[in-house]
Amino acid sequence: GVACETTFCGGMMEVTKSNFREVLPEVLAAVERCSFIAFDCEFSGLLHGVRERLMDEPQERYHKLKQGSADFCVVQFGLCLFTAEEACRYSAVPFNFYLFHSTPHRKLDHTFRCLASSLVFLSKHKMDFNKWISEGIPYLSEEEQRWW
Repeated sequence: GVACETTFCGGMMEVTKSNFREVLPEVLAAVERCSFIAFDCEFSGLLHGVRERLMDEPQERYHKLKQGSADFCVVQFGLCLFTAEEACRYSAVPFNFYLFHSTPHRKLDHTFRCLASSLVFLSKHKMDFNKWISEGIPYLSEEEQRWW
């Protein structure tokens, strides 16, 4: 096979609650012009024992991953937008969203689980826990949105 070439446009853009409104138009414009998207979520933990298999159908794999992460919160959402420049050449624009499940309303205060091994993994990969808590973009679950 032929190896394609990818050029990253600048460094990874960190998106926090302080710059979310400023960066959002750039993200949306990049989504509109991109050829395809890759994303990744980092969680406060993942349950083990939910085994994925090489031959799992996409829906089955999704269900297993969802089941293994349901009790944990997303701490980072990575988004990389790839645009085809010419045959087998792409440019990539990566974004890293810090997310923190919190609201100013006490009735919606959120308890979440974490696994020590997941926190160690995140720490080894340079997760900034202070930024996560102080600058994470607040969000609500679907159920909390209905209540709000």
